[in-house]
Amino acid sequence: MPVYICHPLASTTKDERIDSLNVDDYLLMELTVEPINSLHPHEEVKMGNLSRLVASFRESGIQMDPIIIDSESKVILDGMHRYHSMWQLSRETSVAYIVVCKINYSHPSVKLMNWHRIFEGLTTTEIHKVLDRIQAEPNVVIEKTDETTGMIEVLERRAIMAIINPRGRTSNAQRETWLVTADNLDEWDILTRYRLIRQAEVTVMELKLSVNHVPDVDVIDQQEMQLKETVKDFVVITPKITKEEVIDISKKGQVFPPKSTRHSLPARPLRVNYPLNFLESRVKLIKSRRGRMQSSTHGLDRELLLRKAQFRGFLTQKRRFGLIRRGILRRNWSQYRENILYLFS
Repeated sequence: MPVYICHPLASTTKDERIDSLNVDDYLLMELTVEPINSLHPHEEVKMGNLSRLVASFRESGIQMDPIIIDSESKVILDGMHRYHSMWQLSRETSVAYIVVCKINYSHPSVKLMNWHRIFEGLTTTEIHKVLDRIQAEPNVVIEKTDETTGMIEVLERRAIMAIINPRGRTSNAQRETWLVTADNLDEWDILTRYRLIRQAEVTVMELKLSVNHVPDVDVIDQQEMQLKETVKDFVVITPKITKEEVIDISKKGQVFPPKSTRHSLPARPLRVNYPLNFLESRVKLIKSRRGRMQSSTHGLDRELLLRKAQFRGFLTQKRRFGLIRRGILRRNWSQYRENILYLFS
């Protein structure tokens, strides 16, 4: 199966034999296909985005970009909307497989970071409706503090969230901050904390206002541990999530609210452009002893091997590939902060 080797420091991509390299220094990216029902999502999706993407799949007839998964657990790390779109298509058509990029999630070059929330246009009067909604939860405690303390408490997971008003100043010239915690905080796992954050978001959306999800690097001045001056609206500082928690929550069949995690890789493959009809299953259903219709396990195993071989043949025809640097990304590629491994058609 084609494997692309990405060096996280040099930001170069090579297609060469793995055994001639110090593998530990590289992030290996294996492009292949997997059964849709073998993967584990870890995050909810925005339904509006999902319907648009399903329509795009139907119109184009291809899966343009692979989704990123952990090679060991098969937990989806990036591409949640693509996965759910393909899953929906699998219920309506014969599509049963999906193109994936398998990586070692524990590799240090794979970073897990935060999305913070910006409540666009929220007023000082409306913020109290949000605080009241949060405080209605049992054992939740809200207290005033300064922004630096609030950020540190949340980022070190000694609180659930911090809500900061960039327009309000306290006596020590710091921004007005509400720290949200709980009497029994030790009993609040990371999923429960993010579900409370989601309640705050929903309250803002019920006020007909927008919630923007912004990378941590665009919100916090790490040296001063204060908001960046470019932030003008109410901000929710969210707690860090660990890779182990992502795997654990997903394997339990649970999911985080939308935009809880942000994964960064040294590079990511795009534009594989694989036809959906190559991802269909041809295995016929057979009747079980109990009279139910089901697929033959042997037939599915054999078909998966054939689908992988077919994809390998397709990909080896893409003999040219290039690394597109972050600084020259254009159009919709600007959403990616990584280098792009662009597979040419």
